[in-house]
Amino acid sequence: MRRLILLEASKVKNQHSTLMDGILRAYNWGGLLQTAGVPTVYAHQSLVENLSDEARSVASFRDIKVMDPQRRRLLRKSILEFVVVLSALWKLDAKKEYLLVTTLLPSAGIFVEIAKWLFPHKKMAVMIHGEIEGVLDSSRQKLGSYGLYMRIWFKIRAFHSTLDLAVIDNFIAETALRIFPRAVSTNNVFVIPMVVETSDYNSKPAGVPKCCFIGFRTPIKGHGHFVNLCSKVPGVAFFTIGGGVQKDERTGKETPLVSHAEFVSAISACDIAVFPYLGGYTCSLSAAATDAIAAGAHLLTTDRPCFGALAREFGPATVTICSNFEEMLQFLQDSKRLEAVRNARPQRLSIISDSRYGLASVSKNIGDMLEGRALNQTAISERGVS
Repeated sequence: MRRLILLEASKVKNQHSTLMDGILRAYNWGGLLQTAGVPTVYAHQSLVENLSDEARSVASFRDIKVMDPQRRRLLRKSILEFVVVLSALWKLDAKKEYLLVTTLLPSAGIFVEIAKWLFPHKKMAVMIHGEIEGVLDSSRQKLGSYGLYMRIWFKIRAFHSTLDLAVIDNFIAETALRIFPRAVSTNNVFVIPMVVETSDYNSKPAGVPKCCFIGFRTPIKGHGHFVNLCSKVPGVAFFTIGGGVQKDERTGKETPLVSHAEFVSAISACDIAVFPYLGGYTCSLSAAATDAIAAGAHLLTTDRPCFGALAREFGPATVTICSNFEEMLQFLQDSKRLEAVRNARPQRLSIISDSRYGLASVSKNIGDMLEGRALNQTAISERGVS
């Protein structure tokens, strides 16, 4: 089995820290530390500082240069990411190591895909997140958009790609295999779900029911709809959690969240996490959604494929899917349903570890990738999308 080399070429502070933390903990939990050796992580120091003590104890770390998030420019950022990845690929032991890049701009991915042809025997994968939507949705393939670069990347992949892909859920792999058979095969795509694991902050919420919106306050994620819900549902507290702060939408008070632990604790204090993605926003799988599940919250969502996958895995005790804003409003105005949601918290938490997002399942998937074991397409189709 090859040793894992992890590279986060872009993110800082707590961005993607949940993803990185989950991979390292699953690596340790499944015994891969003994069979494959100590992994090496290339990441910015500020991201490493947001990892759990367990994750930091598992790996050795190498600090890398990333672009200031406040001064990012697509071209310069793409070039920097490419240089960082190429450096790690150059150093990679072709016989003993496997490089997993946890995030990469599609524009940088084009260059990496071409450069990988020069190293056909070195094993490397790039994790694909929400960018996959740019390949699936032609309306996103506009000049200068991520979708256009992603489409170009997949077209290049059709010419005998030597670069593996890692996706964060079964339904994404199934869709890519079905729609892009020349660019993706069961031999070069692996599923590495984001780990969902109950935290130490799962105290039962008290007082009035509490709802939260998780993430940046952007229109495409429906934050305006969340605020609108707040104005129409008295007797329920509404909080926006993200960007390093928690905002009480009724009082306007903002509380700093200076660590990932405080971020998780804030979500754990809520009964329901609302995902009102009603403005055309789609995503392959929201890290905010898996964070909410790990914290014991019930998800009130729209009918995006990622939420459908979570609903199939965790059931109605964990996910309620609504087709429109009015259904969300009716749910939150029903005091009996809110009480049922609060009472079902132990049930929600009890099924996490045995799910495909649990440490055992994710550890097995990482091991499959490191050993190059091909996907079982039948199993993926059964748990993906019909």
